[in-house]
Amino acid sequence: MISRIKYFIKGILPVYRPALKRTYREKAINAETPELLISGTPEDRLHGLDQIFSFANGASLLDAGCHDGGVAWAFASHGIAFIDGVDISAACIKAAQSRFQGSSVDTRFSVCDLAGGANNLRGHLRQSKYDFVCYLGIHHHLRGQMSEHELADFESFIFSMSSRFLIVRCPSKFMNDLRSRIIKSSFTLLRGPIEGPVGDLMIFQRDHS
Repeated sequence: MISRIKYFIKGILPVYRPALKRTYREKAINAETPELLISGTPEDRLHGLDQIFSFANGASLLDAGCHDGGVAWAFASHGIAFIDGVDISAACIKAAQSRFQGSSVDTRFSVCDLAGGANNLRGHLRQSKYDFVCYLGIHHHLRGQMSEHELADFESFIFSMSSRFLIVRCPSKFMNDLRSRIIKSSFTLLRGPIEGPVGDLMIFQRDHS
């Protein structure tokens, strides 16, 4: 009986997991407030980033999956000068735009479905490279929405957008694969993994030979 149950569960998981991803995607698209789409507190999302803020003054930032702009705002408070942020949630983008209203930082926050790949993202980018690229809490949401090949291609594009620093956060079980692919993309691990309440953080620096 137990073996039959295991066989049944094994059979439905490949169907069930993508369904969960679609459910999150639909939730993100339809959410009326950013608070419905985040785990932990705003402070939790900043955990570990203090180790990189000293390089922010006058720099540019791409925040892929920017939520309500909280991380971008923290960078701005340390002197970042230029920010492009994208998120699938219109409610999050509206909150990010409101947060920066009246700010002297050059910002553009726009709705973008990252599951559409690099072609979806390109139209929202104002620079060919950014000093900082943040890819926080996105990897595990895109798994199941994209094929393994599509996700790898998209993340290679994300990595390529960084001229100095790449900052990623995801559940620890995905970190080894991400770290390996990022290092192969000409980065060196600068800090991390930094364990946190909403996932592990790693900070990479671009190799310049």
